Amino acid sequence: MRLSVSIFLFLMLGFVAKGNKDKSKVKDENSQVFTFSAQIQDASSGELLLGANIILEDGTSVNSDFDGVFKFKLQNSKPLKVKINAIGYKITEIELTPLTLALPTISLESL
Repeated sequence: MRLSVSIFLFLMLGFVAKGNKDKSKVKDENSQVFTFSAQIQDASSGELLLGANIILEDGTSVNSDFDGVFKFKLQNSKPLKVKINAIGYKITEIELTPLTLALPTISLESL
């Protein structure tokens, strides 16, 4: 009798634990992640700018890659103000929205 009760409790605990894991998965699936992205180029030559620094409102930053592209992901779909600077270029402030079909291009003016 004790053995069957122990097995029953063990199985029930397994189902309860599995139920809790499933709830956390549902919570993660409901929170969306939005991608913000753009390409940075020189305003006069159109040359893509590698290593431009993009500073987000909260102070975190990313850099543009070899193709002048930067990306970051947030759980916020609101437009976001960013500052973009690169050596030899004026600091530019823009507002980005989550990634759409077209990759926006940002032109920086030289000093």
